[in-house]
Amino acid sequence: MNSLIVFAKTPRAGQVKTRLIKDTPLTEDDVCSLYRAFLCDVLTTAGKSEADRIIVNYLPADGEADADAEMAELAKGRIPAQKLALTPQRGENFSERVQNSFNDSFSSGSSPVVMIGSDSPTLQPKTIDSAFSVLGENGGVALGPSGEGGLYLIGLASGYLPDFSKIFGGSTELLNFIREVEDAGLPFFLLEELD
Repeated sequence: MNSLIVFAKTPRAGQVKTRLIKDTPLTEDDVCSLYRAFLCDVLTTAGKSEADRIIVNYLPADGEADADAEMAELAKGRIPAQKLALTPQRGENFSERVQNSFNDSFSSGSSPVVMIGSDSPTLQPKTIDSAFSVLGENGGVALGPSGEGGLYLIGLASGYLPDFSKIFGGSTELLNFIREVEDAGLPFFLLEELD
């Protein structure tokens, strides 16, 4: 069974895309509305992919009882109910939360596992399906590069888990990931670049 993880935050003013507040004339509420729209687009894309299971892995994990209900409402009509799983993120920092999300998916019997972020509204279902296809046929790692060396998609097969603390710190995510995969001697595949 393959799984798609949508790595997201619950839309909250002042807690999402905060750099846009500093670098644009948008208010916290404007930025939250923009993020919510991005998230809805990504959830729609996820629901149209060929994923067997779609896990919406979200923050905040603690202190907010209505986050699960809100994420379920956002996913409703966008992701088929029989495919949807909602799980709070676990971990002290971003790298730990990504690591735990992949680890939990592999532990539940999923392979391959693909993760996308919540701020790629132009991502198409066919790109996600391409990642599942190449991982299913070849194993290894599939990466979706975004502008400036970032990643919009990470796909892993066969339970391979890199040290994410080495990927999300330092130079660029893409180059760091490629180094980790080459050191592990695994094949990797680059998908189309998104801005």
